[in-house]
Formats: sequence, C-alpha cells, structure tokens
Amino acid sequence: MPPVATPPLPDVDRVVAALAEAVRRRHAAIPGSWRSEHAGVVAAVGGLPIATMNTIRLRSPDVDPEQVAAVLDQVAATGLPHCLELRPGDRHLADLARARGMVLDEVVPLMAAVTAPVAHPWPDGLTVHRLEPAQAPLHVAVAAAGLGVDPGLLDRYCTPAFLATPGLAAYVGEVDGQLVTTCTALRQEGAVGVFDVATPPPFRRRGYAAAVTARAAADGLAAGCSFAWLQSSPMASGVYQAIGFATLERWDCWFSRPG
Repeated sequence: MPPVATPPLPDVDRVVAALAEAVRRRHAAIPGSWRSEHAGVVAAVGGLPIATMNTIRLRSPDVDPEQVAAVLDQVAATGLPHCLELRPGDRHLADLARARGMVLDEVVPLMAAVTAPVAHPWPDGLTVHRLEPAQAPLHVAVAAAGLGVDPGLLDRYCTPAFLATPGLAAYVGEVDGQLVTTCTALRQEGAVGVFDVATPPPFRRRGYAAAVTARAAADGLAAGCSFAWLQSSPMASGVYQAIGFATLERWDCWFSRPG
C-alpha cells in the first residue's frame, strides 16, 4: 500500500488570521478589555497586568511607522505592561520599539499541525480530562501555578461562562489524583488554536504539557478542523515539534519595561 500523503501546512496568513480572531474572542470575555484598529495597526488590550494580554500587531509590513507609534502611545498610556509583535516583514520597526525603551524579550515561533499530534511515549499514569464549564477553577489553579501569576487575574476571564463559549474547551492532566498540567483550545472557522499551556514547576520535564497539547489539538482535528496552531515559547518549540507541529514563522516580541 503506498504511503498516505501528508496534507500541506496551512498558509501562514491564514494562521495569522485565525490567531487574530481567537484573540478578539478571548479578550471579549474580559471585563474592561478593548480593541482598536487604525490604518492596519491592531491593539488588543485585555486590561490585565500581563504583557502578552496587551498586544500590538500589524496587518501588513507597509503600515505608517507614525501610526504604529501612535498606537503604542495609546496602549502605553494605560500603564499596563504590553508587547509589540513583529512578523519577519515588520522588523524594520524594531528601532521604534527600542526608542521607547522596549526590550526584545522573545522570538516566538508560530506553529501549526495538519495531522493529529501524538505524544510518544505517553507519560506514565497521566489521564487527560476535558473540563465542564463549572470546573473552570481547576484550569485557573493549574494555569496560575504554571505561569507564575495570581489566580485572581485568570479568574477575571476564565469563568464558567467563558468555558461554555461554543468551540472552547479546557483540559487538565491528572496523575495520582494531582492536577499536573492544563491548556485551553478554541475551534473556529476550520482551525483549532491551543492556548494557556501550563505545567507547575514540580511536574515539568515529564511530557505532560506535550500530552495535554496533543489531546487538545487532536480533538479539534477530529471535530473537523483542518489544522491546529499555537504560539510557542522559544524553549518549548522542540516539545511541540516532537508531537507533530512545524514552525511557520518566528515573531520578534518587544516588551515594555516594568514601570
């Protein structure tokens, strides 16, 4: 029997569009959040003191640098930590970020998979559960411990009503009665995005994050999505590559300095 051909990876602009829509939908669940778009510069401000929840992105590399500067000023005026995400074609704007005292903190891979990711080997004793909306506090507790943030921040948007959003799912991994990892996933327009992958420090380097990510992505693909996608930290990209994700682009993320 001839080998089955692997479908091609999605066009990167399609993945970027899925990311933008996912950010819009997630931010809509946060009280006090707002979004603006002016001349191709998009600001999505979640109102939380987490830089990656207050982002500025560009629709194309041809935007007016003065417009980028104006939107950066608008977001900076909130007093919230924030970040400017630059795709490869946007990097000519690095000097603008640097002039504002921003710091290139990470080069973030945008990754996608078109076949169901598989964690090999599956971690001993791990069971992954999909949460019911009423179980939102379980995701919050594990995510806060894994991300090193106050659970009260995540409580502001990860509510039972949020987990009841059509297409949204949350997962936790359990070993011997302990919750050891978590993530959320959002299915929309033929794509499933995986977010909030977090493993508390005592349980890291055991394959738990890979396993919960694989489950979330595989469920989305089984439900009819044509691809799964995520934004990885630089250190974790090898974990996702091992379960079947491939890097489409690497984005420079410039972070505001703490006030």
